[in-house]
Amino acid sequence: KTKMSVDTYSVKDIDNIDKIGSFVIDGSIKDSRVVDGKLILISTFNPNIEKKYPKIYIDAPECKGFNYYNQKFKMDSRCYSLINDNGRFYRYDYENPIIVSENLIPMVVKNTDAEISLLMPTTFYVPSKKDQEYSITTVSKIDIKDMELEDTSSILGYQNAVYASSKALYLVSDKYPMYYDFQNYKHRSAIYKFQISDKLAYKGMGFVDGSALNQFSLSEYDDVLRIATTEGNSWGGGGTKNSIFTLREKNGILEPLGYLGGLGKKDERIYSVRFMGKKGYIVTFMETDPFYTIDLSDPANPLEIGALEIEGFSSYLHPIGDDLIMGVGRDVNNKLKLELFDISIFSEPKSIDMYVFNTNGYFYSELERNHKALAFRKSDNLFAIPFGGGDYRLDNYGNYLGVFKVEDDEFKVYNNIVDDFSSNSYSSLNRGIIFDKGVETYVAYLVNGLATFRTLKSLEKKE
Repeated sequence: KTKMSVDTYSVKDIDNIDKIGSFVIDGSIKDSRVVDGKLILISTFNPNIEKKYPKIYIDAPECKGFNYYNQKFKMDSRCYSLINDNGRFYRYDYENPIIVSENLIPMVVKNTDAEISLLMPTTFYVPSKKDQEYSITTVSKIDIKDMELEDTSSILGYQNAVYASSKALYLVSDKYPMYYDFQNYKHRSAIYKFQISDKLAYKGMGFVDGSALNQFSLSEYDDVLRIATTEGNSWGGGGTKNSIFTLREKNGILEPLGYLGGLGKKDERIYSVRFMGKKGYIVTFMETDPFYTIDLSDPANPLEIGALEIEGFSSYLHPIGDDLIMGVGRDVNNKLKLELFDISIFSEPKSIDMYVFNTNGYFYSELERNHKALAFRKSDNLFAIPFGGGDYRLDNYGNYLGVFKVEDDEFKVYNNIVDDFSSNSYSSLNRGIIFDKGVETYVAYLVNGLATFRTLKSLEKKE
């Protein structure tokens, strides 16, 4: 069985780190959030039964010497169904299997306690829908300080996106082939809502057309869920459809509230989303990068306010203060880039600065698909991005930490920190850390368990 563990440590005394407790849970971790000192853990479990089949021996001397390539036996179907066991012939009795083991529900063990069920029958929800996915998704609420499993709630089905506000958790499922229309290349996503403030509880479900890109495709504001989706595929010939839906939970149903469609051109899909209060920002892409600003002040009537077309795209958007957004993505030549957007005039977004990573070779960053790769300090807009790649022919291939600051509405670029420990292959196991010690600011580059430290002053580019 696949198992996962949750361990909690006290670092109050850094020289004597103390393990508070642990849970071992059947299944795999899907995602997690920490809200008000509680760990909200989303795990998946696939029920399985191990079976073996008894052998039924048959007297079949006419099949002696049988093999699939012997022309003599090609018309004898009886021999095809038999297995030769040193001259004796048998077939498996598939009608009467012997159950070796059953693992039908996920179990959990705290420390050395007895194993108990993670799934509670009274909080297990099975939606009625066609082609139901058999995996079980469980939301667990764990008190981190006391390492107590407070509540669990489970649904049947796979989830492809997870979003949590301070009050609610939303799971989105677009698992193929559920809700899929083969004739028109259409599909739908199911959304499940759980209350995570106070007692964990399933609150209801709803549907939207299309599929959500990631957690940033969802946002909750004033108890209204906003979700951006893409429907269809450019390769399908039917084009794509990019939309924003707003929904509000009422009596166990996520009821549709508002809708905005028509985002992007033919065959473009959503590459990045960011919701910030009553405003939203969306990037679609195929050949150019329309950067849209969306007014969500009236959730029943979302409006496209502005659009900026540039070449390339942003796959992650990060807010910098109230008037700037940084995009991380690709330029028109598919080079890794940073771009700074001015959103101070909401209806007229502008691109005010761009930095393209070394043009000699191909570079890539985990930040393009995982926002946790960004180390960002809000107090002075100093940030670090791990990236790798290059060109073997130019002897510049390796792992690097790019260090930057947004200053006076532009990127200030520092010298990269080079990974001197690893081989020339790119490692995704790298992160940057920014911290102060005394009067100095330091940047640490962690790769595969090894760390390089530099003062920010030493990384200043010389004029």
